[in-house]
Amino acid sequence: MADPLTQRYDVAVVGSGAGGGTLAWALARHGRKVLLIEQGDHLPAEPDNATDAGVFGNKYCTREPMDICGRRHDFPVHAYVGGQTKLYGAALYRFREADFGTLQFPDGVSPAWPLGYGELEPWYCEAEKLYRVHGAAHDDPTEPPRSCDFPFPAVEHEPVVARLVQRLRRQGLHVSAIPKAIDLHSTGNCRLCTTCDAYACPTHGKLDTEVACIRPALATGNLTLLTGARCQRLLTSGDGRRVTGMELDYRGQTRSVEADIHVAACGVVHSPALLLRSASAAHPDGLANSSGLVGRYLCGHNASFFFLPGLKPVPALHQKTFAVHDFYLGDRGFPYPMGVLQAAGRMPVWQHVDGWQKPVAEFIGRRSLMCFIMSEIWPDPDNRVRLAADGAVQVDFRPNNVRAFRRLRSRFMSIFRRAGYPAVLSSRHPGIGIPWHPVGTLRFGTDPATSVLDTWCRAHDVDNLYVVDSCFLPSAGAVNTSLTVMAQALRVGDRIHRQLEAR
Repeated sequence: MADPLTQRYDVAVVGSGAGGGTLAWALARHGRKVLLIEQGDHLPAEPDNATDAGVFGNKYCTREPMDICGRRHDFPVHAYVGGQTKLYGAALYRFREADFGTLQFPDGVSPAWPLGYGELEPWYCEAEKLYRVHGAAHDDPTEPPRSCDFPFPAVEHEPVVARLVQRLRRQGLHVSAIPKAIDLHSTGNCRLCTTCDAYACPTHGKLDTEVACIRPALATGNLTLLTGARCQRLLTSGDGRRVTGMELDYRGQTRSVEADIHVAACGVVHSPALLLRSASAAHPDGLANSSGLVGRYLCGHNASFFFLPGLKPVPALHQKTFAVHDFYLGDRGFPYPMGVLQAAGRMPVWQHVDGWQKPVAEFIGRRSLMCFIMSEIWPDPDNRVRLAADGAVQVDFRPNNVRAFRRLRSRFMSIFRRAGYPAVLSSRHPGIGIPWHPVGTLRFGTDPATSVLDTWCRAHDVDNLYVVDSCFLPSAGAVNTSLTVMAQALRVGDRIHRQLEAR
């Protein structure tokens, strides 16, 4: 077998998650020769995938030193083929149309995007087809305009979930279906089991990026997948205008690979870290960092779980099927965006509690339906990713928009009590640390002084460097971000293909 690192590729992509894996498929289907580089390996399909031992991938993750909010941690790194989508809950939402414009919050502003919803809408359609999304456009007051129907009908609620949905609707709320990327057909692999959200699917019935994109791309013969390879830095020409290669740590050796176009898709923390490690004489402050914004504007979602306890253990069921968006853009007496409520998968969150609290949390958790709320964290330049003096990744983050988050929490506490759950449990504060669904550390825009990438995710400062992961998003909205990353990856893949074809 030929050494994959001795060949030259049309495109080399670092990272195989929602952005990198989808982009690789978009290019391979057009006949482009693509190298997809992944630090980890394939997650094994074994019984532990569906047990607490495999939840959140803790059995399979590696750890690296990382400074988070001033403290050094051995942070778990979930590096697998398919990236974080191996563990996601398969909820694939379009951003709401309002998310593409300026949104005013009580203590800050979420900026307008450099492109409108209409420019991304056709690619949302393509991404929903690719990931076989089950959904329904009715009952959601924030559903944006669509030029296509969902590929498949919405997932039906389990009886115990349907009773809760009816209680919410009696209060005048619009309860909508969560769009789900699952292989739910008579001959499909999905069993609608309880181990989906935060678990690796043991049957490959969840349409993660490996299942939906990487395997079909490999079948074309145009994709080469290289696992166990860590990209150390990007090498550039003397004037700094082009990436000439990627320096890899592969099987204990320092190797390099060449391509016409290079793509970073390592995630919201590791993509900016890679650019900062790639400093050179032409880019003394980090690659593509003439704006000084590489790593800045980290944002995402404030989040909190709700536990709706009963007397008996909740049976094994697939409960992540409904959401409430009535307060997405505000409430009476509060004209600011608040966020959403979604049903949660059956996640053993008690594993993250220590001491005597752990058995208590498990007792309550096994007897509770679980939901969570999300509110937007607006982009703040002081929330950022950088490198510590010893080269470790350093994350500085403080949540904002806490006032809207707490108001949303209070609103749903009252709603659930009226729905017949008098002992609702929920945390009052979103917590400190990396936010949920983090985005924004290499934001795109039209002005090189205020953004790192252009609207096609190409670096302003480097002609053949793209970043196609959640880093490009200038804001997070208040819905799950994966579908937007996938849609943009398809859009960028089409652009790169046409660019190579023109040559």
